[in-house]
Formats: sequence, structure tokens, C-alpha cells
Amino acid sequence: MARRRKPGGRARGGPGSRHADRADRRSGGGRQPRRQPRLGTPGRPDAAHVHRRSAGHPQSHGPELGLDRVLAAGARRLGLRRLHRYAARGPGPRGRRAHRPYPRHGAAVAHPRRGLRPGRRLSALPAGDAARADGAGGLAPPRPRHRRKPGHGARRVQRHARRPWHAGHERAVVHARAAATRPGRYRRRPARGARRLRRGRLLARRGGRHDHHARSAHPARLVGGTRHRLAHSAGPARPRRQRRRAAARPRRRPRAAFASHGPRGRRAARRAAAGGLAALRVVRALPAHARAHGRPGRRAGPAEPARHHRHASELAPAPSAGQPRVLRRPRRAFAAGGDPGRPEPAVSAPRATARLQLHAGYTLDDARARVDYYADLGVSHLYLSPITRARAGSTHGYDVIDHATVNPELGGEPALRRLAQAARRRGLGLIADIVPNHMAADPANPWWRDVLARGEASAWSRHFDIDWQPPDPALRGKVLLPVLAEPYGDALANGSLRLLVDPASDQAELETPGGRYPVASASLPRGVAAQDLAALHDPSTQTGCERLHALLERQHYRLAWWRTAPDQINWRRFFEISELVGVRVEDEGVFDAVHALALRLYAEGILDGLRIDHIDGLASPGAYLRRLDRRLAEAGAARPAACAQAQAYVVVEKILAPGEVPDPRWRMDGTTGYDFMDQVGALLHSPAAEAPLQAFWQDVSGDKRPARTQLVAARRRMLTRHFAAERLALVRSLERIARLDARSRDWSANAIDRVLSALLAAFPVYRSYAEDGGRGAADRRACRLARRRAAVLLAARPGSADATLLAQLDRWLDGADPLPPDARASEARALALRRFQQLTPPLAAKSLEDTLLYRYGPLLSRNEVGASPDEFALAPEAFDARVRARALAYPRAMLATATHDHKRGEDARARLAVLSEMPQAWREAATRWLQAMPGRGAPSAADRYLLLQTLVGAWPADWDADRCARPDAALAQWLERIAEWQLKALREAKLHTSWTDPDPAYEAAARALVGSLQDAPAGRALLGAIAGFASGLAPAGMINSFAQTLLRNTLPGVPDLYQGTELWDFSLVDPDNRRPVDYARRDAALARARSAPEADLSASAWRDGSVKLMLIQRLLAARARLPPLFAEGNCVALPVHGPRAGHALAWLRRHEGLSALIVAPRLSALALSGYAAGQPALARGYWENTTLRLPPPVAGGAWHDAVHGRRTHVSADGSVALADVLRELPVALCLSVRS
Repeated sequence: MARRRKPGGRARGGPGSRHADRADRRSGGGRQPRRQPRLGTPGRPDAAHVHRRSAGHPQSHGPELGLDRVLAAGARRLGLRRLHRYAARGPGPRGRRAHRPYPRHGAAVAHPRRGLRPGRRLSALPAGDAARADGAGGLAPPRPRHRRKPGHGARRVQRHARRPWHAGHERAVVHARAAATRPGRYRRRPARGARRLRRGRLLARRGGRHDHHARSAHPARLVGGTRHRLAHSAGPARPRRQRRRAAARPRRRPRAAFASHGPRGRRAARRAAAGGLAALRVVRALPAHARAHGRPGRRAGPAEPARHHRHASELAPAPSAGQPRVLRRPRRAFAAGGDPGRPEPAVSAPRATARLQLHAGYTLDDARARVDYYADLGVSHLYLSPITRARAGSTHGYDVIDHATVNPELGGEPALRRLAQAARRRGLGLIADIVPNHMAADPANPWWRDVLARGEASAWSRHFDIDWQPPDPALRGKVLLPVLAEPYGDALANGSLRLLVDPASDQAELETPGGRYPVASASLPRGVAAQDLAALHDPSTQTGCERLHALLERQHYRLAWWRTAPDQINWRRFFEISELVGVRVEDEGVFDAVHALALRLYAEGILDGLRIDHIDGLASPGAYLRRLDRRLAEAGAARPAACAQAQAYVVVEKILAPGEVPDPRWRMDGTTGYDFMDQVGALLHSPAAEAPLQAFWQDVSGDKRPARTQLVAARRRMLTRHFAAERLALVRSLERIARLDARSRDWSANAIDRVLSALLAAFPVYRSYAEDGGRGAADRRACRLARRRAAVLLAARPGSADATLLAQLDRWLDGADPLPPDARASEARALALRRFQQLTPPLAAKSLEDTLLYRYGPLLSRNEVGASPDEFALAPEAFDARVRARALAYPRAMLATATHDHKRGEDARARLAVLSEMPQAWREAATRWLQAMPGRGAPSAADRYLLLQTLVGAWPADWDADRCARPDAALAQWLERIAEWQLKALREAKLHTSWTDPDPAYEAAARALVGSLQDAPAGRALLGAIAGFASGLAPAGMINSFAQTLLRNTLPGVPDLYQGTELWDFSLVDPDNRRPVDYARRDAALARARSAPEADLSASAWRDGSVKLMLIQRLLAARARLPPLFAEGNCVALPVHGPRAGHALAWLRRHEGLSALIVAPRLSALALSGYAAGQPALARGYWENTTLRLPPPVAGGAWHDAVHGRRTHVSADGSVALADVLRELPVALCLSVRS
């Protein structure tokens, strides 16, 4: 069926559409686009394809619209790829237009009170204007000091510019000024900063029609996507002499401003292009709901291929037929940091982030002191741990007690503003971690305290996920408070519970060893003075103890022993932590209360993006992200002009199973990088080592079960002993559904529990996302796999009762509405689905990350957050497929190799990965050391083997093995860290001891084993042997470290640097990975790296880690110099030829004449260890006769090594010898810039 065309346009996708035009131009046939007007010298090659669009399209994003056509035509005329680097000037000789370079910083603004201000710079305003805001240090637009006297046409411009606009306008209005002014028109010199506004009028259009009713209170903003480029196109005000000369030249006809879409707007654009466009000024931004590309407010994902959007000033050619189309987000300009006297660098979209862990010992002011360091290192954004108020003394910030306040222990909001100002001065942005899923269940939390005091009648009772009607009558209308260190009766009898009266508030409180809790005023006896309450309820007397017990029974909470939580808890916790209570952000009012601070800080230009903690804990992650996207868009509409950005940067903490991808319905930029950390780690492991290492582990541990079987056992334990209350609540919800239908009412709670437990134990991913009408395709695949595995666990043959019930449970939990429609059934199904989807994430995390990965250890480098025991190694082809998938769906996703949650440092994992290249030698060495360890009882052989791997991986690179013969304080401190790791590992494994049931004797024996490595002569000899092996392995580990560092900083995505890991990172699990960072040492290393003309590749530089910092700094410098290449360039794997082809990885990234060649080694760390020993000539020979070939388009030209600083030789046929590329270092990033 033929598609109907809109008037003046074409049907999308049909013959003659802009998509068909693109294909026709590539193929050389078919309908050709209309010839575009050109400016300047003819004959220059096109810099972009310009497409037409239907007149009625409501947005102005694509390169085919009016404003963009002018830019494209002008750029083709000039042969430019980036218009924003040049400023249009007056007519030159022979009718040619002269252009000159112009600085990028200091974007011009259009002031809401002064009208159009072309060329005006925020940083050039009078003192105090740029810093004006609602509070000190704010980033609001400047306040005007002078008012230019309008005259003639300028009066019309000012009148229209001062008129408020309606926030719903879906257009960008641009003012076009003619190349020369009419002689004698203006005789009065205008006010400073407004000299080039000569004539023109503002045309406000809606769909090509005049709109005289537009209204808005928002200040003027620059258009997203063309913002900071177009802001420089007019150049500075010319001196009076030049203005006189311009006035004497032949007059050009002035052109009116034009709307950027609609037929009239396009005609105005063509007229302006033909007559000579001297200046473009954007005076109004897109509204909040039209900022996203594609559909309004929509982010493209794998399920909806992104349209090929290019921003007007990028003028990039259309992609080739085989090139995937990726959603590009606009770059952004940011406000000055409170210093109006100096230009402030503009901050783009995140180019590279640095994660900082904030706490009372490292505040926002401490982070401000490190702004220069991170700016010099090359990051673009500081990525902060939670900044909201947390419990006193919190070391991580995830135990929030007040979402509306910046943590005073961090310095409060003034310190945050100071940090934002300092960051803006160096061109850095801020990203903050927010915690919407939970809060601290602490009396210091005012919401929680009010719930404890008032119960279900509290205004905050709906903010928390509390079941007020549990099956236990003693808990109905109450909150279980499992905070007592001993059973309730014992605590009451021994006086641990006392009633006190706060003298400041004259309010009664209950004092417990864990804190003070409120007492409901209605529960107190009447007629008793406040000062007499304590004596009346004194637990030291029998009568007082009885009165106190009766008083506690009348409270809205029930005090209980902490061990009751797994079985009786009636509110949702974070994982199994009873100190953190779940928050119902699915409720709109709760959402607004939780996000008010973050949205305000984003609206004020303080924050530029958010990291969403534990997205899987929310009831409906997709709906949450849609609401957050809308709220951020609304807040973004109020951002200061110089901080305007099309969208906030949003990433989510999400653990992906092998083969799993994020839900394509989510509106986000990607994940926080756990998936990349797992993939790049698996890439560096040899698949041939999996079988021998597993066999050795089975011999040592005595457990022959495969990892999958052990994981199921761990899940069953967690369901039975740690999540019993949550499991039984889900069973009750499913039983209620069964009772509502006569066909299913005979299924008992016990049967449902048995089958449900098998389904939960077999669930292959963290959770399903059955919302918006049901499951997606990925959910359906995961649930089918879960049913098959559950049937095996149940031994349920097809047609059996268990198989039938399993299928029934799957239908109840699929998210679809019941048939026939039934309100009660729909409500019951929604509750059951929510409980199911909020139970599987903590079950998966606690079973795998916090249980199996501490008890299963063939090779600890593969036991990491985000990893799976089913995937030991990853082939290059599989790794490249995941790189390309991420680049297509989430090109701005974070790439991480270290986080605040990792189990061991990135360089410790890289060193242990070398063992996969030498499994037999490792097995022999480990066997000798296990036999040399003292004692044969506790700890077990498996725990000893895990200790050996940890000692080898964590041994400092700059320590010699001789240190073991002369123990010192540093060695003692290092061994203490090892002992703390071991204690946590033993308890998390839950085999011989645990957090809930510790075994002091076993733990003491394990600690004694670590202590013997320093105290006993035999132990020191054993540690010396282990240290000698680790020192010999260290250079090879550094080769792997270089490979993963290169890939993190060059492949598609946003590289994330965890604090302190720019030097060697051999840290252990938290809290060890959150130790203070030695910034003085890093400052010195960075200063040397930036000042040295050549990289220091000596053996000492490798040992102290400064060579790694040098690599990071130079890679980030390359990203800063060529941001479009790394943000938008495609990424294609190159084949390698020769005897070492299987040990080299190569990718080519290209974008608009820019190219990057990425080369890294794989499974050759031992052979290349000469690089890290300061002997590159020994390692270089490994690459003899091994080459890669560049494709013809980039084969010629000059290539430059961005790391080592030398020129790379490329043969005429495009072949590159790896011995030349990897001459001095084991990795290479070679750049080529072709004009």
C-alpha cells in the first residue's frame, strides 16, 4: 500500500524519502536531492549530505532542517567539517568570504532582559553578573548592568526578545544578520557587548505560522547540539575603523531571522544562505519534552534502531550501507564557575570519568583540592559517591537518612558548590551517585522515625515498603525492629532497655544498645509527669519491668532479636541487611521527595549526570527511568544558559549475566561498566587452562560438583535461611491468586512453595522486567530457561503435577492481565509479580557474588562482580561482538576495570590471569606451598589455596622477595590486610563460619596461619618463596594490565577511572579498596609524565607504576584532542597475519577523516615481559613477521603513536609490522588525521 505524503514532504522510508535519498546517493542512482545553495569558492567537496524533510515535522533535530541546511551549505562551500572553528567576517576580495579561526570557549548568550546579544560572552560580563544565582556560588545567567537604547529595527528585535516565550515551542529560532550594514543607519555607538546587533527581526513561528501568544518565564538558552559551536560563529566586535570600512562597502540586503522548521523557515534559510550569512545566533532552546532524539523524550535502543541524527555543526557524511546507526547525543556548554573575569572551558558530554569515594575523611573540599590533578590527568567528569546525608560516620554514603540534604559530614551544599565552581574552571563536570532503592532504617532518619512513632498513620508510612497486615497477629499494624543483640526477654530482664525523657524536647524515648527510638505519646500513661516516667518504668524492679513491657507492646514497632529478621521481617530490606529499608519510588510522591535535591542541583547546573544505584531493586525500573527522564528534562529547561544540555547523563548499576543485555525500553546511557570489567578480564584468560585449573581445584577442595550445581545449592541455602520471610510472603501472594480461580484453588501453599523454590533456584539472571504489558523478548527467554532448569531440579516429567504447577506459576508471573479481566486478580498478580521481581536480585547477588565466588576458586581472577563461573575465557570474536553491540545500543556506557565493590584490584586480577598461560607450572608451585604450610586441620585445603592465590596477586610490585627475611612494619601492615580479607572471605563462603554463625576456633586458626608467615622462620621462608614467584610473575601481569587499560580508554564507551588506580592497584575487597589515596605520589608522577618529552620506560618506572599513569594520561589526552573520534567513531576489528596472529588484538576507529589504530597483546604476557623489565628489544622479537593491514581509505598518510610520541611506519599497501608498532611498549594507539 502506497504511503500518503504530507504536503510538501515525503513518506518516511518510502521512495524519495530522505532515507532513500541517502541510499540513492551512495549507489549513484535513483532520485537525487535538490541542489543546495553554496557559499564561497565553488568546487569544494561536500562535507555532509543534506536531506529534506516533511514540512509538518514537529522537531528540529536532523541535518535536513532549515538552520542545518544553511550550515551544511556554508560548510560545503568552505570545505569545512567543523563550522564552529571559523568565524564569518565581511566580504573579502572578488566576492569571496574571509574566515579566521576563533576560540571555542566563552559561549555567547541571549539575555532575557536585554534581548538578543550576539557575540556576548558569559565570561566577559561585569563582575558579579555571571556568578548570580539563588545561592552563593550558583551558576545562573548573568544580570544585566546596561540597557542599550534601541533604535529602528533594533527596537523590534529587543521588543520581541524581551517577550516571554511559551515553554512548549518545539523549535529553535535563529537570528541571521547580513554581511554589511546600511551606511549611516546607526550613528550612536551601542552599549558594550551589543555592537554587532544592527538589524533583523525575531520571527517566532509554530509550524511555519506566526505565534503572537508565546509566553515563557524561562531565560534564553542555546540550542542543544549546535550550542557551543554556533555560539562562536559571529566573532568579537570589530573596531570602529573596521565598522566604517564595512559601512563604505556595497550594501547587502539584510535577511530576517527564520524559524528552523516549516516551509517558510526553509525558504528563509535558503535566502539567507544565498545572500551570505554573516552571523548565526541561537536565542531559544528546545523545550524539555522535545530534547531527546528520535521521538520526544525517547532514547534509542536495540529494539528500536536509532535514526541517523547528526548535529548541524558536525556536518558528518552519512554512514556507509553496512555501518550501524548510533544515537549521538549533543555536546554541552557549561556555566562559568563564579569567576566572570576569565574564560571558562566548555564541558562536553562525559569523555572520561573519575570515581571518588566521599566520607568524613575525604570531603567535597578534599575533592576540590584534586580538581587540577584530575583535569591534568585528562578526565572530563568527577563521578561522586552518594552526596546525600547518610548515617553518622558512614564510609560509603549508601545508608541515606535524608534525601533532601547534602551530607554535612562532606561539607554540605556550600562545599558542593565550591567543588562545582572549581570543576567548571577546569572544564570538568560532576556526576553524582543517587540511592533511590533504600534508606537507613535508623532513628536518625526523620521519615523512619515518624513511622516508628505514628505507625501506619504516619505521613511517611507509604514511603517505605512495609506489609502492615502480615499473617502474624503480633505484627499487624506494626514494624518489626530486629535491632537487639540478644533475645527480647533477656534484654528486658537485664536492663538493656530503658525509658528516658529527652530534656531538650521533653519527649519520652526508648534507649537500647543500638540507639534511641521514639515512644508514641498515646501509649504513655495519663496524668504522670514526664520526670516520673523513667522511675515508673524502671526495669530493675519487677513492677517496672512489667510496666515497660506493656508500654513496648503498645508501640507501632516490635523490638526483636536480630536473628528474627530472616523469618519475620515484614518490610523490604536491601539484600539481607536489616539496617536498610526499601523505599517505594514507584509512588510519584515518594519519587519526587527522593529526587528533589538531585533535580534541583541539576537544574542549577551543579550536577550534570546521575548514577542510579541498584536499579534491579525497584518495583518497575523501566517506569522509573521514564519518570526520571521526564523530570530531568523539566529540570534541564531551567538550567542556566551556559549549562544547557539536551539530556542529563544517566547510567545504572546493573549486573548482566552472560549474553544478557539491558532492557531496550530503558531510557539511559548504559551501565556503570561491570559488564566490560568481566568481558575484558575473560579476554585475557586462556581457554586451554580452564580444564587443568578446575581439575586441580577439585583435587584440592575435594568437591567434584560443577559450579552450576554449587550455585543452586547456595541459592537454596539463601532461600531457606536468609530470605525465608520474603519467600513466604511471595508464596502467600501466589496462594491468594490461586484462591481467586476455581480452576486453581486446590494448589496448596506447600506445593506452591516447593515449586517456587525450584524456580527461584534455577533463575538464570538477576531479574525479569515484566512491565508495560508483560515480558520482553529477553525475559521470555530467561523464563523458559528457568522453567527447564526448575523441572530438572523437581524431577518433574511433562504432564506431572509439579510440571503443571510450574507452568501455572509462570503464567501468574508473566505480567499480563488475567483473562477474563478481573480487578482483584489483576491486583493480586501485580503484588506477586512485584515481590517476585524484587526477590530474585538479592537472591542472585548473595548466592553468586557473596557466596559462591568465595567458596569456588579455580582461579580468583575470574571471581569478580559481574563475572559468571560458566564463562572462564572469552574469544576475541565474542569480545568484539559485545564491543560492537555496546557501541550500537549504548555508545556512552561506562567502561570500568575497578570499582568500589570489586573483590580484588584490576592489576591483581591481571597478574593472576597470567597463570592461565602456565597452568602446569602453577600447579606444581602451589602443591609445594600447600605441603609446606603448618598444620593439617583448620583452615581447610581449599581455604589455604585461596590464600595462596591472594598472596601472589596482591604482592606489591615494588617489593623484593628479600623483604620477607627482614620483616618490617610495612610487611606487617600488608599481612594484616590479608588477614582481614581472609576473615571476610571465610564468613561470606558460609562453609566453616559465617556472619550469622561465626566459628571462633576456625577463624583463629586461619589468622594464625597468616601470622606464621611473619612470625615463624618456616613461615618467612614460605612467604619468601611465594613472593619470589609473584615478583617473577609481576612483569607479565603488567603486560595484561596495559592491555586492559588501553582497551578501557579507547574502545567505544566512557572510560571510568576508580580513585587511585592510575598506579598499580593490588587492593582487596572492601573496605580495603577504599583506603586513602596517596595523591602526593600521584601528583609527582603526573608532573613527570606531562613534562617529559619522551615516556619514561625504565624498569623503575614499571615497578612503581608511573608508567601506567603515563599511559592513562596520554590516552585521555588523545581522547581530549579528538573527542568525536572516540565518542562517535565506528570500531572495526582488524585481522592480524603471521606466526603471532593469535596473540594480538587490533581495532580501527574512524570518524570524518580521523582514524585511530588500537593494538594490544593477548595470551602472550610471559613472552612479552621484557617490556616491563626495561628491555623492550627482548620482547620486540616476539612480533617478527607478524603484521596487520589497514583498509585502503586509511592506508596512506602519516600515523602518529599517541603514547610513545613517534611516527608509525605504514607500507604503501597498508601493512603495518607489529614489531614496529610495538617497538617500545606492549600496546599502541596510533592516530591519523586526514583533512
